[in-house]
Amino acid sequence: MIGLEKMFGLASPGAAFNAEAAQRLDYDAFLRALAFMSLVGPADAVYTGSNLHNYRLYFRPHDGRAMLMPWDWDSSYQRATNASLVGGSNLAKTVNASQDTRRRYNCHLYDIIQSTFNQTYMSRWTAHYGNVAGENYDSILTYINSRATFVLSQLPTATAFTANAGTVSTDGAVTVTGSA
Repeated sequence: MIGLEKMFGLASPGAAFNAEAAQRLDYDAFLRALAFMSLVGPADAVYTGSNLHNYRLYFRPHDGRAMLMPWDWDSSYQRATNASLVGGSNLAKTVNASQDTRRRYNCHLYDIIQSTFNQTYMSRWTAHYGNVAGENYDSILTYINSRATFVLSQLPTATAFTANAGTVSTDGAVTVTGSA
């Protein structure tokens, strides 16, 4: 935990932060949790709200890498639907550490919206749990639709890609190198 806190004290983006983060975080799990938090918009959480709490860190026993765990998000669906895709606090350093981490974060936002955080998928669940609770969750569905629409409008739609022609191995695999 102390090493992780020291890492968040480093300047980002920068080689020192990136090297430490690669060693101390399950980077994809961390970015996905932050993307989910950005979409759900809890107002009382470290990354998307004004308070520095309401998250937990889990350190995997086999490699000691940290994972961000949601905690006490009963204030969800309160952040502006047109709020920045990247939240605040030192946790934002993980997203802004490099072009690669920002691209991976954007991919998580896109994937979550395409699979579950959208009006089509969630309408069944908001109706079901509204019936179970005797509540009307239409406002949550409206939030989900508005937030998803805004986030998709902010994601890059085209990325320049240059690569070599590629080589094909005997088993049919293609190796391509380049930059995007």
